[in-house]
Amino acid sequence: MADFEKNIDRFDAYYQHEMSAEQRVLFEKELAENSALNQEWNNYKKFIADIKLAAEYDDFTSFIQTLNKKPTAKKSLIFKPAFYWPIVGIAATLAILFTVVNPFSDLKNESTAGNDYQKLVYTQPTATQADSDDYANESAVSENATDSITLMASAKKLEIHSGDPAGTAFLISNEGYFITAYHVVEHAELPVLQNKDLNLTFETSVIWSDSASDMAILKCHDDLTSHFNPVPFKFIRKNISLGEDVFTLGYPKKDIVYTAGVISSETGYHSDTTTFEVSLPSNPGYSGAPLFTRDGDLAGLITANNSKKQAVTYVLKYTVIQRQLKSAETVDGIVISMASNFTKRYKKHADLIQAYRPFIFEVHL
Repeated sequence: MADFEKNIDRFDAYYQHEMSAEQRVLFEKELAENSALNQEWNNYKKFIADIKLAAEYDDFTSFIQTLNKKPTAKKSLIFKPAFYWPIVGIAATLAILFTVVNPFSDLKNESTAGNDYQKLVYTQPTATQADSDDYANESAVSENATDSITLMASAKKLEIHSGDPAGTAFLISNEGYFITAYHVVEHAELPVLQNKDLNLTFETSVIWSDSASDMAILKCHDDLTSHFNPVPFKFIRKNISLGEDVFTLGYPKKDIVYTAGVISSETGYHSDTTTFEVSLPSNPGYSGAPLFTRDGDLAGLITANNSKKQAVTYVLKYTVIQRQLKSAETVDGIVISMASNFTKRYKKHADLIQAYRPFIFEVHL
């Protein structure tokens, strides 16, 4: 119980930005290295999301204040009132919930997030085999595509889907690893990725996922890995800044779409610190799309927008993506090498876009 309460204090301090810069760095390092602590942190975030998004937090705090007959000095996000023992083991119950089961809904679940939180995924069935006949005989590969990915004549390919993609995924390593939003592939056994520029369609497996951060890692068959050259982007090496120019490439329709915007908030929906807000128009199909800085560095993963506010899009932070990649390695032994990734500086923004588009894929279920 002492360890549990100690961790709750640390989670509260981190969540409410009460740690110093040095403390935050050390805490994030510990999260990356300690899988048990990382899981407890994820459960903490889920619990907080449910309380906040269901509008129960203030009611519960008021209840505590009434029983104590005095205002609380600080609103602890995991409620540790002075009447700790009289209330039939609240902290003990929470400890059991955190360590044994997780009864709370997903952090990004619309049923608790409210009808303004909109996941950017198409839910209708994808194209049938008959629908794809118009694309099945296409054999031309764009000149730009051959510069980025070498296709083998003997490669086994599926028929090209002509329907709207469920979402977007992007290559993170030339070893055949892709990243997308968890909710895009949550119910898929073998998500199909395709890039019509390359005339390439293939099955993948969901090898790792985390519903709390809304992120999933996909892997294609090893026979396909030789098709991918080093990924032409790497993670941003500095903190994102308000007003910074960003852009994305994704599939809100059957063809790839470029959209530009700016960082508008350092936190996301209901001040979620694992995400940030971008002033950027987004539609269904953009879930799982990468967000890049103006220079082309990877800054995050698009997951949702606010349906009641114009051009408000929510993006999973690059630091969270990095932490989850580390967690996948620590917990499941999934080693994703990005050593060969690079970010080339282009004089023309259009050249950067052309170089990146072969690495952005449609997701079909």
